[in-house]
Amino acid sequence: MGPVRASNPLLSWYFGKRRGRGTSRASLLVQPGAGEVLGGPDQEDPVQDSSEKEPGQTSPQKPDGIRGSIVIAEDDSEMRRLLVGAFRRHGYGVIEMRDGVQLAEFLADLVLGEPWAVSPDAIVSDIRMPGFSGLDVLHELSLARWAPPVILITAFGDATIRDEAKRLGAAALVEKPLDLDDLRETVESLIAA
Repeated sequence: MGPVRASNPLLSWYFGKRRGRGTSRASLLVQPGAGEVLGGPDQEDPVQDSSEKEPGQTSPQKPDGIRGSIVIAEDDSEMRRLLVGAFRRHGYGVIEMRDGVQLAEFLADLVLGEPWAVSPDAIVSDIRMPGFSGLDVLHELSLARWAPPVILITAFGDATIRDEAKRLGAAALVEKPLDLDDLRETVESLIAA
């Protein structure tokens, strides 16, 4: 893995915003439907690969039975549970984030090359969340010039938000109430591209 440069915008932004706050880690990657922990800060990397990975680089191998890994960042626990369940039932490994701060922590860990932080194939994020919005995170990812496809979900999808999401490089903007099948198909098509 190459050295992490101090000038990395995602790290500068993240560490600048985190001053004065306690730290916590992202949720664990869980095998769909099995409830088995596949990775986390105190676990082995679920993707065994003898070569070192660059930050933000997806590993070539996925654990058996996993179609891809999806990060879901949603502050509403009921909505997050619904989204996580839907993707797990369709064979995806899901990494849950309860808010924008936790999503930023996870992405910073990826940039830093933490061995437990598996690069996701896609990110599904609510726009309005405590700490950092989905648009804040998307903006910083665009500055870092790395990002898997980012699908933003919102109940407040006015023209200004749609334009900003498009300008920042969102792969899709999906309005609530969600059609879970449409969202899954959007994620599948973006991963396959």
